[in-house]
Amino acid sequence: MTLSDALEQHWAVRAIEPARHRLALSTARRLLDAGGADAAHIVTPPERSALSDVATAYDVAVQELVLRETASAQLLALAQQLRASAATALLLRLALRHADDIDSQSAVEALHRSALAVVADQFEHVERDAAATVPEHADTVSIIRARAASVWCGLLSPDVRARLPRLVTEIAALREELSGIPARRPASESPEERDARARAAFGRHAVAAVVDAAAELASYLRHGERVDAVPRLARHLRTARMSAPGDPALRIALAWLVLAAAVTANQQTRQLSLLDAAH
Repeated sequence: MTLSDALEQHWAVRAIEPARHRLALSTARRLLDAGGADAAHIVTPPERSALSDVATAYDVAVQELVLRETASAQLLALAQQLRASAATALLLRLALRHADDIDSQSAVEALHRSALAVVADQFEHVERDAAATVPEHADTVSIIRARAASVWCGLLSPDVRARLPRLVTEIAALREELSGIPARRPASESPEERDARARAAFGRHAVAAVVDAAAELASYLRHGERVDAVPRLARHLRTARMSAPGDPALRIALAWLVLAAAVTANQQTRQLSLLDAAH
């Protein structure tokens, strides 16, 4: 059984009734064919529910199948084997965006779709100019989280080289802002306050790891070092995922991003190998 078959046969995907699965895919194709602002008005609640359920099933499956690996060869092989499944998941996520999913315009959702696009080899769907939008009263870490996701969308874009100077500047700013967030420990606090502080600390650690991974890839793309950057990228992103138990949207995006980052780094490695061979 290939990994793609394993994903399609995963319990979360198999739990979806075949008719519901077909409804989700046909609805997704219809929504994308319609496009535009009117798309949300041509989907029924059952269709919208089917879209969400099947998309979520793919996300659950990939988290269990993918994030055990950190070696370059294995991650690149996984990315290739999951190309068809990523294309299906991308179709569903793009349709949910048209259906005005509540989180569809967030930077993390844009990163999720962009990572899927890279793994699916559909680079035209990378949202290279994703805006780092956040709720009006978002805290500092939430703002940095959105900006980090926006940076990653830029790193995954086909024209990343033209964007690198701006992205490197933004990464440096994010690191500086994260280092300036004080770790407050009140003299006395209730159990609820202690839990909230712990969640905030984990969230800050997760975002810092996402930024560190972005810095790793940006440095590799910028300086052309003859090293294998994928294991370090994978470790940073795994750390981020382990530190974000209360942030399911980020955890799901990271499941696909670890593959997309490996693909992006490998493209640079291949270009460097061609240059070395030419000389």
